[in-house]
Amino acid sequence: MENKLNILNVAQYSDEWWLARKGRFTASDAHTISVAGAGLKTLTWEKATEMIMTDEQYLSVLSRKKGSTQSMLFGSAQELFSREWLENKINCTIEEGGIALFDDNTSFSADGFINNTHGVEIKNHEPKIALKMFTKIEEGLSNNLSQVEIYDREHYSQIQFSLLKSKLENWIFSLGSDCWGDAQKYWYILPDQKRMDAIQNGLEIGQNLIYEYIDKILNSNKLYIKRMEIKYD
Repeated sequence: MENKLNILNVAQYSDEWWLARKGRFTASDAHTISVAGAGLKTLTWEKATEMIMTDEQYLSVLSRKKGSTQSMLFGSAQELFSREWLENKINCTIEEGGIALFDDNTSFSADGFINNTHGVEIKNHEPKIALKMFTKIEEGLSNNLSQVEIYDREHYSQIQFSLLKSKLENWIFSLGSDCWGDAQKYWYILPDQKRMDAIQNGLEIGQNLIYEYIDKILNSNKLYIKRMEIKYD
């Protein structure tokens, strides 16, 4: 795609994808980053540990995690159908996403982009989870709640992180399940300046801490790999 984003076009959950994320603050971390509490310090320590691991050590730690969970496999299997469904609904071609990399040690993954103005997030959950999310969103919209109250906080923060870094106009959030067929839904999520400011603040805190943590780890002569193995078990 022709824009200012540095997009690495690799398959999600591939070794290349994981290695591109290694040591970076990512959209998946956005809620923890925005809260900027004790969880951010733990997250920053983990990122510091990743930065001094070799690629082989890092992939070994992740070997029981990457692409193997039921939800990941379910989502991957359904994404092609949902992508085609969404393209037909909005009458636009969705360009392939990838992982966007930034000089400030951050990244996000996108399921696609539209006309250099929209990002796309496609969620294909198992029926019970998808229905629960769908009901919450529809009830929130009917009650005129704010975006922050309507959407799942993890997904919402992830998208706000992506909007912050990409500077795109909005993000299309598509939700469905294989049993829904043409009854899948999508919504437009707009930039939320308050949430983006909180994410930016958390990023600055983490980025100021990470090299201090790297020094502490190196000076202690330990990589704390065992701790990472427990996290990803």
